[in-house]
Amino acid sequence: MWLIALLLLSLAQGVSNSNPCGGASPSKPTEPPFLVVKVVDPVWLPVPNAEVSIKAVNEKRQPKVAHTEENGDADFWMQEDVNYTIEAKYPGFKTKQLKNVFLGSHPGPVETAYIEIQLQPAQTITVY
Repeated sequence: MWLIALLLLSLAQGVSNSNPCGGASPSKPTEPPFLVVKVVDPVWLPVPNAEVSIKAVNEKRQPKVAHTEENGDADFWMQEDVNYTIEAKYPGFKTKQLKNVFLGSHPGPVETAYIEIQLQPAQTITVY
């Protein structure tokens, strides 16, 4: 009886750790991200689940898209020495776009570049 319960528990855990297609879930690369974009609100609090997209200025490919984590960070692994357009959006806020952001190579011990984007409310709310 206990053996059957343990078997069912291990099967359920294996299914929850995989994607819907049955394969293993994709994992993040082991190397640190090239760029971290932090999205914050007007009082500098992190905005979780904001959509951040980044696209090389001179490329016609689709932008890379990531969603911020609970701490407001979205990680990107990409090539260096390129001009990018970075866009952040979240419902209830104006979309913020940074154009022609040059991300060069990182000399020295710092491996990751950091950019912070502050979103503003889409409309002004007056409280009486």
